[in-house]
Amino acid sequence: MAPVKIAVVGVGSLGSIHIRELLKFPDLYIPIAITSSKTTLLPASQVRVIDYSSPSSLASAVQGVHTIINTAFPSASSIQEFLAGQLRLIQAADEAGVKRYIPSEWAMNKKVNQYIQLYGFKDPIMEALRKTKMEFTAVRPGIYMNFFAFGSPKERVVEDAFDGVRYNPYVVNIEDGTANIPGTGNDLVTFTKAQEIAVMTVKLLALEKWEEESGVVGSTMSYNEVIKLAEKLTGKKFNVTYIPKEQLEAQKAELEKGLPETLFQHFVVEGFLAAIKLGGDASVKPTLNQRLGNPKLTTVEEFLQRWWA
Repeated sequence: MAPVKIAVVGVGSLGSIHIRELLKFPDLYIPIAITSSKTTLLPASQVRVIDYSSPSSLASAVQGVHTIINTAFPSASSIQEFLAGQLRLIQAADEAGVKRYIPSEWAMNKKVNQYIQLYGFKDPIMEALRKTKMEFTAVRPGIYMNFFAFGSPKERVVEDAFDGVRYNPYVVNIEDGTANIPGTGNDLVTFTKAQEIAVMTVKLLALEKWEEESGVVGSTMSYNEVIKLAEKLTGKKFNVTYIPKEQLEAQKAELEKGLPETLFQHFVVEGFLAAIKLGGDASVKPTLNQRLGNPKLTTVEEFLQRWWA
C-alpha cells in the first residue's frame, strides 16, 4: 500500500514535533506542512503556503491529502479571523475529499473551553466538523509536563526536554523552589510529554475507527503531589502560594483592561479559574491510551527523575 499524505497545519512547536514523528514512518506517511509562512522542516515539494482568504489557495493546500492534523493557534488579536479561516479550511478539506481531521484542541477536558477566551474557536470548529463527511477526533493531552524541566542543570534541557516547546515554567518552578497554585492544589490535572502527544497521535492514524474524543494521559495527579515529588528529588522545601478564586477573578478583571496585549496573562488566569471551577473535571480520561493498548508513556515522576535527580 502506497504511503498517504498527512498534512500538519501550523509548524510551531507541536506541529514540528508531529512532522518529525511522521518522518519516522516513510513507508506509511508523507508529511505535508500547511503553513502561512515558509519552513525548512520539509523539502519545498512538501510545504504548502496557505492564504486562508483565498478559496483556490485552500483547495490547493488540501489536494490529495488523506488526513489533516491541525496544530495552528490564534494570535492575541485575531481569534475571530482565525476561526473564520479555520472554518474555510474545513470546508475546503471536506470538498476535496480529505478523509480524516484532527482539530486544534490539544488541551484539557472539553468543559474547559467555555471558560477561556482564547479557546473560543474550539467548540465552533467541532460543530463544523460534525456537519462534514470527514471522520474526526479531538486529541486532549492536558498540560505539557515539559514545563517541569525549566531551569534543570542537566545538559540539553532546552533541546531534549522542551524540543521547541516554549521555555518557561508553568505553575511550578523547580529551579527556584516556588509554586503559584490555583485553589487548594488538590484537584487532579493531566500532564503529558509533548513529544509523546505526537507519538500517540501518529499511532491514532492507524486505527480503523475514531471516536470524537481521544484522551492522552502521561500522568493525572494534583499539583500538591507534583510538589512532594519535586521536594523529594531536589531536597528543597518549596515556597508554595495558593491563589484563591477571588484573587484570580480580580486579576482577570484587571487584565481585561489591557487586552489584547495582556491576552497571554489573561489566558493563564482563565485557565487557573477553570481549574478551580471544574475541580477534577478539568482532567483527561485516557481513552486513546486504552484504545491503543495502554502503551508506556512517561509519567511526571519519571520526567522529574530524568531532569532533577
